[in-house]
Amino acid sequence: MSGSQRLSRRDFLRTTAVAGAGLGLTATTSIGVAQEEKVVNMVGWGGDVPPEFMAAVSEETGIQINYDALPPVWNDVMAKITLWGQTQFDGIDVLWADDLIGGLWGMNGWAEDMTNTNAWQDNKDDVVDNVHVLNEAVGGVFRLFYFLGLEPFFYNKDLVPEPPTTWEELFSIGEAVTDQENGVWGWHPRTEGGHAFNTVLLALNHAGGDLETLADENSLVAFQFMQDWIKRGISSPTIISENNFGLAAAGKVGMWWNYEGNYNSMLTVEDTVFTEENLGLARFPMGPGSDVGLVHGWGYLVPAAGQNKATALELMDVLATREKMKDISVRYNGLVPAMNSLIEDEEIVALARVLSAGPGWAELLRGAKFREPIVNSPQTTQLWQMFEQLGQQVLALELTPEEVQEWAVAEYDIIKMGI
Repeated sequence: MSGSQRLSRRDFLRTTAVAGAGLGLTATTSIGVAQEEKVVNMVGWGGDVPPEFMAAVSEETGIQINYDALPPVWNDVMAKITLWGQTQFDGIDVLWADDLIGGLWGMNGWAEDMTNTNAWQDNKDDVVDNVHVLNEAVGGVFRLFYFLGLEPFFYNKDLVPEPPTTWEELFSIGEAVTDQENGVWGWHPRTEGGHAFNTVLLALNHAGGDLETLADENSLVAFQFMQDWIKRGISSPTIISENNFGLAAAGKVGMWWNYEGNYNSMLTVEDTVFTEENLGLARFPMGPGSDVGLVHGWGYLVPAAGQNKATALELMDVLATREKMKDISVRYNGLVPAMNSLIEDEEIVALARVLSAGPGWAELLRGAKFREPIVNSPQTTQLWQMFEQLGQQVLALELTPEEVQEWAVAEYDIIKMGI
């Protein structure tokens, strides 16, 4: 898989059907190994890169790494992942974990806290601030991140010469750009295919909403703001079902958000209107509360029940180093790293052009949050589903912002009670 594509649970796992089809681990079987050897059973992404990378690490460390891939369908992943955690399955020693897996396992006590390990202590000063904030929110170090992505604000400089800095500027610029007769829209955030939860979290963060209750006035402001995109005509009424990537690449969108990997993709996709000169990146327009973005990532997680936990933690000491973090980034043709020094590494910057775009990666990353309150709750999966439905309900315009808030507060309370 090339670095120009976003390595996410959806887009990546769909490409790993062959590699993932053979994953048959159950709660009662383990990969057969000789117990006297140093062995680690690892489950992660499919494709050619992980086994090749781990084979090199294995040769260097003398640790035998038995590698297998996650299933190709996300529902299958979460079903297996949840079962493995609930049953304290001991057949996996290292798990490649995204935000949902990390939240589910970390907040339910299924993952080892690596706070006091050499892997974390020796490298933590180089890790970006966003990860430190997440670790405080979840109460431990449950993942060692080899990839940290961002959901930045994109804009078409041919339509929007300067990005908006406030909500009202978003509307005024969006209204000037929109040409409904020709299918051009001022603002088209990504909402389709399970991405509405990101959009609603961005709006809530920018409005200063209370993410612990959603019952406050600022949360209501966020819901009204989202509905106004459609009511004031800067976003399509069918926004919830339209993929913004193709529309943006065709020059039909003035402003949008998407994942960091889409920067390279937008420059290379067939018939794109973009070059590095007219594809803009910026911080989000400032709302009543903030202008921060959202970050997401994958990292190495050590299951607390793993039968080879000591060896797995020894392996983490190697995988967490700057050298190995750079190695995997380069092997993936520019996987965005979670280390400050690597963000400025010339070889990685040349591969991941997004790192030098706009005001610079450090500025885009400043203050950006992980998807709280989803990833720091034991009810990770339920909250993800709730916020996804919340985003869809807001943008469907079938309910008023007040009715949406009433539903969200009630649903939130039910999830917190574990019903």
